Amino acid sequence: PVFAECTGLPPYLAMLTGLGAMWTLTDIIHMGEEEEEGLKVPAALSKLDTSGILFFLGILMSIGVLDKSGLLKQLAVFLSDNLPSQDIIATVIGLASALIDNVPLVAATMGMYDLADYATDDRLWQLIALCAGTGGSILVIGSASGVALMS
Repeated sequence: PVFAECTGLPPYLAMLTGLGAMWTLTDIIHMGEEEEEGLKVPAALSKLDTSGILFFLGILMSIGVLDKSGLLKQLAVFLSDNLPSQDIIATVIGLASALIDNVPLVAATMGMYDLADYATDDRLWQLIALCAGTGGSILVIGSASGVALMS
């Protein structure tokens, strides 16, 4: 939040900036140490699931673009205008999670509904968590575990 307030940039860029700063600091600390190659960032990154990290980074970046362009707010207004209650909106989001992975769907929903209007403990968020979590199990492609099972 501090990075976003000071720079006006999205929070995921703060994460990337922090990663870059830690990488630079680690390389400076271990500069010239041949026997400690395992302590440098490239050695640590080689042990990570890079494809998974890039997947979630891509999701968060695309959701950020949709949020900045205003499309998520337009979708929230459309749903609120055309559906009579929050229960039905959450149910529609749950049904959508049968086709779309829960993580991008809930991230998009967080961009659709402002925390100033709906507090973190609001009934809408509880319904979305329940519907997106259970809706992802309707079809095998709606959950990461289902996709992993198919491959």
